[in-house]
Amino acid sequence: MCKEEFIIFNVSNRGSNVFQTITNVEYAVNIPSELRTKKSKFIKVEVTQGNICFQSSNETKTLKELGIRSNLVSGFSTEVEGSFNTTNNNKLFSVDLQNYQNGPLTNAISQSCNLNTNSSFIISQMPEKLIFSRYKVIAGIAENSLKNDYISFTLRLTYFMDE
Repeated sequence: MCKEEFIIFNVSNRGSNVFQTITNVEYAVNIPSELRTKKSKFIKVEVTQGNICFQSSNETKTLKELGIRSNLVSGFSTEVEGSFNTTNNNKLFSVDLQNYQNGPLTNAISQSCNLNTNSSFIISQMPEKLIFSRYKVIAGIAENSLKNDYISFTLRLTYFMDE
């Protein structure tokens, strides 16, 4: 039998604990040691809230997906470029773009999208730093989105420990 314990972890790309590892593309935050040193068999990561702000443009109508990648590996993905191999699945969550693609387009207006569906997966341990970046899919493979707009998300970390 396993004992469960959970902690809520709020993350954004703003504040004194955020470092830009690639300017306007990739961000890193230190994960508190209390979240990394728990003696658990595994950790269930649930994205309970996610928000991505962006400037609407002509590209907004052609977006297939807009989301956040992270270094929390949650399995494998076959969505790779020019290879028959798989890669680590690093998609943390995506947002719902339907309201912005079906409605009238207003250029240069700041938009905010919320989490599309709850995302959850299992990992064996927490890294020292949580590294995340925005990605977009227009036609085909996901690519980095070069924006410095606001990103925020909330993770519920459930630790499963032996009793």
